[in-house]
Amino acid sequence: MMSDSVKNLVGKIPGLIKAEIGENFADSDCDFVFYAEFERMENIPSFQVHPLHIAHKERSAPYVKTRFVADYVSE
Repeated sequence: MMSDSVKNLVGKIPGLIKAEIGENFADSDCDFVFYAEFERMENIPSFQVHPLHIAHKERSAPYVKTRFVADYVSE
């Protein structure tokens, strides 16, 4: 369910070039990891408020207890 919701974002949200979600295999309090790549850092703010992303967060809300976010630039 969540992976289908994430796949629906790619190609429909400007600047989003890759998105996936998967189970965390590390021994931590985090069960799932959402990973996204953008064309430019400037795309992130509009992604956060895009209706498709908001809908995905609402569908995922029953499964999310705690949320951590990290942004970085890859070389």
